Amino acid sequence: MKIKIHTFLLILAVVLFVASCDPYSPCEDTDGVQANLGFYSFNGKTLADTSLASLKIYAIDGNSSVFIREYTQKVNKIAVPLSMVADTSFLCITYGKGSPDTLKFYYTQFTRLVSHECGFANFYTLTGIETTTHLIDSVKIRKYLVEYGDEENIKIYF
Repeated sequence: MKIKIHTFLLILAVVLFVASCDPYSPCEDTDGVQANLGFYSFNGKTLADTSLASLKIYAIDGNSSVFIREYTQKVNKIAVPLSMVADTSFLCITYGKGSPDTLKFYYTQFTRLVSHECGFANFYTLTGIETTTHLIDSVKIRKYLVEYGDEENIKIYF
């Protein structure tokens, strides 16, 4: 009888230990908190996802730019980092053979404890966005809080 109780308690402890483990941890997200941008087109009647080919993203800091990433395959959404040392970020987006467009993000930022294991991370609250209109028609903030995850923050219309 004692062996059955000990075996039951051991199995219960193992099940509870395994169930308490979190399968996803933001600690594994080495890119950190990023703004998620989605690309769309509107033909007057319907809104559709738009895929861009040959897309390059640059961060503009003063008079210089830093290459962030290049997409050789068609993409309809991307994630971009925001500056942790300022309350604005400038991005230059080049795609195809058209003129580049710039995006200026305005935001406030705050530090939050992610977890005991991960430590702290910067999160952002978008307060505005400006863009040039070479190929971009307009932009709209869909979700103001920029946090971990794939939920779209900004819609970009062509």
